[in-house]
Parts: sequence; C-alpha cells; structure tokens
Amino acid sequence: WKAKNIAKGVAADPHLQKLALEGKEWAAQQGALDAVPSDKADLGTAVHLATEIYDRFGCRDEAMFAVEELRWEWTPKRREWVSLDSVAAHLDQWILARRRFGIVPVLIEATVCHATAEYAGTMDRAVEIDLPNVAEVIHPGCRLAHVLDVKTGAKVWPDVALQIVGYARATHRWNAATDTVAPLDGLCPDVGIVAALHEDACKAHPPDLRDAWPTFSAALLAWRWQNGLSAHVVGDPLLNPGSLAPW
Repeated sequence: WKAKNIAKGVAADPHLQKLALEGKEWAAQQGALDAVPSDKADLGTAVHLATEIYDRFGCRDEAMFAVEELRWEWTPKRREWVSLDSVAAHLDQWILARRRFGIVPVLIEATVCHATAEYAGTMDRAVEIDLPNVAEVIHPGCRLAHVLDVKTGAKVWPDVALQIVGYARATHRWNAATDTVAPLDGLCPDVGIVAALHEDACKAHPPDLRDAWPTFSAALLAWRWQNGLSAHVVGDPLLNPGSLAPW
C-alpha cells in the first residue's frame, strides 16, 4: 500500500519528482505519503477492528462501540475521520457475507511464525467454510481452514497472495495470554481467501498460493540482504603491498 501510494504520488507531482532526482528520495517519499487522504487508511483500520470484534463476540453494537472509542482516541490527531456510517455499512456486508459463504472464523488476529524461515506476523483470521457447495468452489476437495484477509481498497492486487502465503505456511502460533508458542497445523497452504469489503457488497476472491511461496521466500532473502547481510559483503580496500596505500 505504501509503495503504491509513493509511486502514484511522485508520478503525479513535478515537485516531488524534482526532489527525487536531486537525491532527496526520502523527502519525495514523505511528500507522497502526506498527500494520501488519511481517511483511506482510517477506513481500513476501522473496518478491520469492527469485523474483528464482531467475529469475537457476535455483537454488531459492540463492534461499532469499539470503532467509536477508536474515533475518540484518534480524532485529536486528525482534522477529519472516517464516517461511522461507512464503517457500519462495511460491517453489515461482512455479517451478510459470513452467512452467504458459510464463513466460520477459527483464528482471529493470531500472531504466527515460521520456525525455520524466521519470520512472524499477525493474520486477520483463518476460517472454515461450513457450506459444502461454497467450499468446493473456493478449493475443491480441501477441508482445511483457509487464511482470510479483509481488504477495503478499490482493487485486490496480486501481491496479496504473498501476504497470505506467509501466514498459511506458518509453523507455530504465539499465545499472548500465556506467552507461549505452540505448533500450528490445519491451514491450507495452497489457496487463501480475500474478502473485498465495500459499502454495498462483499466479494470473495480465492488467490492461488502455490506460486506465491517461492516468491515470498525469495523476497524474504532479498529483505534480509537489504537489511543487514549486504553490509558485510564489501570489505575494506586492498592495500598496495609496495606503498601500503589503497590501490
């Protein structure tokens, strides 16, 4: 999300382009991000909170109360905040989608990790589908739980598969209440679910994760290279044996 908005912002603003060309990439990046209306990010945060609280407690009023509390916490930092009516409309579509698609959350906001690949993250939820005809459409023959990610943007991008596959391939789950880690199994590694929530609809997309895992693994290696490994590759300059000065 950040990378897309930086690219769009810099491409649309000659001043930011000038900053980038002058070697002031950080200033260009921040200028592009500052231009993004805060309500776009706020909507996603509020909808995620509302759907999480509803899935935990099954109460729409409690979910909206949590969003109102978040609004009072955030409003002093912003001139405007997302419409509560918009959040409620998104939540209603999620409630309807749960019935329509037979979605039963089994893990909600679970922190998971991969013991050997050494990464961790918090998934939106893992769900079971209790309507056989829907389950067959999403992933024929599979009865495992699927990682589901809620999105509120206008478009579902292919890189969502990279996000979901990291959760789907996790080996362990962290329990915050007991500060313990336990093995995690029962998640489908091949197909995920994206719930594209809008005020007037919820569309379910089943991204194929099989090609995403090798790409995710390569991206993880690239990230490690960029954030530490590369610092040790280029050593000090060699000394000229005759003068003890660098070549």
